[in-house]
Amino acid sequence: CLQLFSVFGGILTKWRNRLSTENLTRLAELKLYVHEEHVRDDAIKKRLKHKHANVIEEKSVRGDASSCSGGEVTVAETSDQQEDPAGDGPSPTARSQGIQEVA
Repeated sequence: CLQLFSVFGGILTKWRNRLSTENLTRLAELKLYVHEEHVRDDAIKKRLKHKHANVIEEKSVRGDASSCSGGEVTVAETSDQQEDPAGDGPSPTARSQGIQEVA
C-alpha cells in the first residue's frame, strides 16, 4: 500500500531510526487507523469548517496581462465579527448578506 509506505517514511526519521520493524509497523498502522476514524466521524471536515467559518466571500479577479503571474488570483474577504460559538450556523454577517453554507 502506497499510503502505508508514505507513513513509514514520516515515522522513520533521523531521530527514530532505531525503531524495530515491528514497532514501526505498529505505529504506522495505528496512525492510519486514527486517520480513518477521523475521516469516518467527519471530525476533520468539521474542524476545517469551523476554522474557516469567517470567510465570507471569494472573488475571482483576472490578473493583468502585463503582470508576471498572468493567471487568476483568488481574493478572500473576511468579517470582523466573531464566529458563532455553538458552531451550528453561519456567522451573523453571512446571514445578513444571504450567503449560504456549502456542505
